[in-house]
Amino acid sequence: MPDFPDTRWTMIARLRSADEAQRQRAFEELCEDYWQPLYTFARSLGSGPEDAADLTQDFVLKLLQKDGQSFDNVLPERGRLRTWLRTIFRHHLSNHHRDQNTLKRGSAITFQPLDLDALEREFTAQDSARSPDEAFDRVWMRDLLRRALARLIAKHDERGRGDFVRTLEPHLTDSASLDHTALAEKLQISENALRTALHRLRREYGEILRTEVAATLPEGDDIDAELRHLLAVAG
Repeated sequence: MPDFPDTRWTMIARLRSADEAQRQRAFEELCEDYWQPLYTFARSLGSGPEDAADLTQDFVLKLLQKDGQSFDNVLPERGRLRTWLRTIFRHHLSNHHRDQNTLKRGSAITFQPLDLDALEREFTAQDSARSPDEAFDRVWMRDLLRRALARLIAKHDERGRGDFVRTLEPHLTDSASLDHTALAEKLQISENALRTALHRLRREYGEILRTEVAATLPEGDDIDAELRHLLAVAG
């Protein structure tokens, strides 16, 4: 995995590529990265589980269509990617109508299997009392953290230290319950070495997270302000 992957804005733009294989790859990335924030947004606006799933799938399938009107304003300089996606999805929800042309689950495009029960458990536990915007941003931030962690582990897998990072993963963002003595014994290193390793990994994780956030912003936008907002919502 490269240190600086294709930007998320570029991934969105690739959905209108003339290359069908490139569009399909971008579509798969879109589903993996943004399906749940969009689903959560639809649920927070009052759609039931099945309707929210249908509305989200209909929306991302329309994004896949090369000539879709959704791409009229696909320009990074217009603002944050999360704001753009949320705005056009809200527009999609307000104008949606089911007719013979509506795309449903089970169409020619194959989704990864949807675990609606798991999505509903998380929505009920985390987002049902939040505003739609806050619910969307919380899931957005959770997925940013997931991608940043995956990049960190992949980087250390290449160095043969991926398992070491996986062991420390629960403590990269939360040190409140960390027993340094027990963990150092488990890893067979000194406590000083453990503290040094955690400090370096947390810093590296933070740098990767900043690049993930930056990839969703227009050039020159305040990365730290965006990160503070998302962390506050996710907290």
